[in-house]
Amino acid sequence: MPRTWLFRDSSFARPLSFALTLALPLVGGVLDARTAAAPVELKAGTARAVITPDEPLTLVTGKLPTGKLHDIYARVLTLNDGAGRLVFVTYDLNCLDVATPLLRKRCRDELQIDPARLILLATHNHAAPIQIVPANFAYGRRLADKLFAMIQEAIASERGPVKVEFAVGPAYFVRAIGNAPADYDLQLLKVTRGDELCAVLFTFPTHPLQSSETLIDTGHPGYALDELERQYPGALAMYGDACGGNQFPDRGMIMTGSHEQVQQLGHELAVAVSELLQRPARDVTGRLKASLEVLSLPLAPPLSLAETEALIAAKKVPLDVGIVPYPHPDRGTNWIRA
Repeated sequence: MPRTWLFRDSSFARPLSFALTLALPLVGGVLDARTAAAPVELKAGTARAVITPDEPLTLVTGKLPTGKLHDIYARVLTLNDGAGRLVFVTYDLNCLDVATPLLRKRCRDELQIDPARLILLATHNHAAPIQIVPANFAYGRRLADKLFAMIQEAIASERGPVKVEFAVGPAYFVRAIGNAPADYDLQLLKVTRGDELCAVLFTFPTHPLQSSETLIDTGHPGYALDELERQYPGALAMYGDACGGNQFPDRGMIMTGSHEQVQQLGHELAVAVSELLQRPARDVTGRLKASLEVLSLPLAPPLSLAETEALIAAKKVPLDVGIVPYPHPDRGTNWIRA
């Protein structure tokens, strides 16, 4: 049976589902050597850049940063089969929001890259600027420009032939909250050029671990990427947060631990990825295919006046603040005022 790689696309405000089919589904794209009519030569390109803002912007915690433990990064991997490309973009943010439609439009209009072939993956990092605060929108627009330039850089660096392989293995440093069993699957794509590792893109279903509510940091996946890029000089390491949902690191308090715990968990993740890279993997080199489906989730019917008044009384909802953005304390009752 084919194995599906499922991601929560936190870069977009509406729910997304990547329709994945054929021999080995892969995050909205498919590499299938068996369906290729003739041998395919794949090329790959990479880019990496710091995206830490110069100015203090509201973090996911709702607080302004007081300093920095580690820069945050974006990374790009392109795969080109001669007829088209898949473009993977990862970033040390919890979401992309403002930049998403801007980036999709430019890639479609200027690079002929369809949105289905532009795979945007957040690490879900909480120690970074959040993109839904109006004061951060300008950063989001600059971020779209920077990511577009990185995609151009990766395309310009494309070389081949490369081999693409898929592997999955266990990693047991997560815990699940509630009745659902824990998901321990670590999944990765390995891109090699000759005997050299060109890039590795991996995913694991958990929220990242952070050590501060006021310091910019990369979360434990960022420390794993640092270690992997030191271990494999010249290679690009990329992480996309999978469907973590009710899953959290097995240490600290839910998503918060000491800085030493964050670094140690990053080390353990890097070791697990490195071990998986050494094992036999499935060759999925071949033609690139992609599809994108937007799912409609209709809202419930509007509340009646009586129901609304009852909620206002029970929750002590202020009516004179309007529709307020994060991190305003009354944001949670916007829907009642609306």
